[in-house]
Amino acid sequence: MKTYKYIYQLMAYRPFLYALNGLLWLLIHLLPLLPGIILQSFFDQLSGHSSTVISTTGLLALLAAIALSRIVIIYFGGLTDILHRFSISTIIRRNLFAHLLHKPSATTQAGEVIIHFREDAEQAESAVSWVLDVIGKFLFAIGAFVVLLNISVSMTLLVFIPLVVIVMIANKVSYKVEENRERSKEASTAVANTIGEFTSIAQSVNLANAEPYVIEKITALNEQRKQRMLKDRVLTQALDAIFSNTVSLGTGLILLLAASAIRNGTFTIGDLSLFIYYLAFITEFTDFFGMFLAHYRQTAVSFSRMEKLFQKGMEKELVEHHSLSELPAEQKREVEPLETLTLHNLSYVYPGTEKGFRNIELTIDRGSLTVITGVIGSGKSTLLKALAGVLPYEGEIRWNGRAVTDASAFFTPPASAYTPQIPTVFQQSLQENIQLGVYEEENTLDRSLHIAVLQDDVHRKGTQLSGGQKQRTAIARMFAREAELYLMDDIGSALDIETEQKMWERIAHEFLHKKTMIIASHSQECLRRADQIVVMKDGQIVDIIKQ
Repeated sequence: MKTYKYIYQLMAYRPFLYALNGLLWLLIHLLPLLPGIILQSFFDQLSGHSSTVISTTGLLALLAAIALSRIVIIYFGGLTDILHRFSISTIIRRNLFAHLLHKPSATTQAGEVIIHFREDAEQAESAVSWVLDVIGKFLFAIGAFVVLLNISVSMTLLVFIPLVVIVMIANKVSYKVEENRERSKEASTAVANTIGEFTSIAQSVNLANAEPYVIEKITALNEQRKQRMLKDRVLTQALDAIFSNTVSLGTGLILLLAASAIRNGTFTIGDLSLFIYYLAFITEFTDFFGMFLAHYRQTAVSFSRMEKLFQKGMEKELVEHHSLSELPAEQKREVEPLETLTLHNLSYVYPGTEKGFRNIELTIDRGSLTVITGVIGSGKSTLLKALAGVLPYEGEIRWNGRAVTDASAFFTPPASAYTPQIPTVFQQSLQENIQLGVYEEENTLDRSLHIAVLQDDVHRKGTQLSGGQKQRTAIARMFAREAELYLMDDIGSALDIETEQKMWERIAHEFLHKKTMIIASHSQECLRRADQIVVMKDGQIVDIIKQ
């Protein structure tokens, strides 16, 4: 989507609040037109050139009333703007979070996500808010232009010529601004990702005595980030300086022409005060307009970065409208019991590599245990990730003969449950790690602990578990959810022989020939129980063995 379409969609979110905010800020920007005319009358009256019937005291009272009114409007405008800004950035973050939960990307890193949630969402929020300022300041400039034209055409043109210069300069360098901002964001993401990676393996770094290397690596990335951010800031500040000095040049020319006109009697002190008063606001508009054009380019970078998380054609989900006042009600999904799962011409290749799988044809019957085996790098784990909805794919997955149109949404409980090769645990207790909000049946926790051969204290923190315990925690989490299809990726790799044997005995007792299971494994315990063994090599199925 184009940047202006994203901004329009965000404007359309909470339209009444946006309209109220727009009305208040239009008044804030347009009210200064009146004091300029009042000041003109005031000084002309003092110099004897005014024919107004209002006294100088009345004019001063009128100025005070307008100033007080503007202060009140600015107060309420600030409140509505804060609320509207919060709504805009929050709906973006809400949609990003929902997408990451339901349609995770295999290439997304924690540091990159943090940049999206913090900087990119704030950039978009500011762009939407600044549109109102641009409109208000532009309407003021038009009003001031009409008033000043009636006084002096030549001096009025000198006021507005800087605006044309600014637009030309901004358009000339806008692409460089966009390029610098993109490089700056990439550098910030690299720093955040690296810190996250080294933090997650802090113990390994310590044991390898690699702290100096880590510090050197992060320092080098920070230096690169500093250089790129410096270029971004310098160019932005240089543009601001050009904008301000261009307007100052116009101001000097106005004063020179005004002095000559006053001597000739064709220009009054009131006219001069009106020009000087309006000039301050027009200067602000020209400066702000140039900043907005640069900011718009930077916003385009932020949107392009965020939309990379979405599959092609689904970018509009980034600005989709949802209620923020309440959480969506949990809905129990009903899924047709699995009879046959068919993979037809299924393919996925990691971008920029040859790794993945191609042209997979496979049929899996209800209650069967299918084991996918093969050498490392043959595509076993990637295939399971595609079946779990973690990776996009080409081809078809058919559930009872009907094509699954949205795998990431469909392949969740009660359709399927998945345990990845590398388990994820949280700082919460073992019980919370397993249940994650599933509290409906009292025996669910006990059953899943039994299957995973976990006899640990359920209140023990997840970060205190060993590698094997973490893997069994992930297994217990999967079996705590009722599903038609269970997907498991090498779940015995961190287990000793005795524990793995117990676990497979319990899985067989609970689920074998009752639930459909697909497992990537080399384990003999698993292979000897399999109904069919799928052998993969170089991303393709080379053999299917029925047992």
